[in-house]
Amino acid sequence: MGFYDRYNAPQRPSAQRPVDDAHPKRGRGVFGLFFNPQIGMSLRPLRETGRMFTHMIALILAQANLLDSRHPAVTNVGGERYGLFEILNIAYQRIEWRQENVVQCSVFVAILGSIVLCGMALVFALFTLLFHAGVHR
Repeated sequence: MGFYDRYNAPQRPSAQRPVDDAHPKRGRGVFGLFFNPQIGMSLRPLRETGRMFTHMIALILAQANLLDSRHPAVTNVGGERYGLFEILNIAYQRIEWRQENVVQCSVFVAILGSIVLCGMALVFALFTLLFHAGVHR
């Protein structure tokens, strides 16, 4: 079962909860948001976005022959999850810094540069939000 197939797979009957008609489910009130915000549910899409980003980087590295096309990070098959730095480490170990491999070197440097640039943009945005010095004319 692939990465996207688990969302479209039919649910097993034993996995579904029985419906209790005696106690209908109520929406959360204002106090429920303050005392039980359920932050984990709101951060789940960020985790999936990070996994998709890692998968996209693995696909780019596989296209440049820096990662095996049958690697689990590329095929996304199996229960093993690879992090971004693990994939970059594997690509760094496979790269050969010679003039004949200028395409591989440039793809690797471009990926590293874009990750560094995105990280610096996030840090800048965070510091701008936290330590904004109001400049008044």
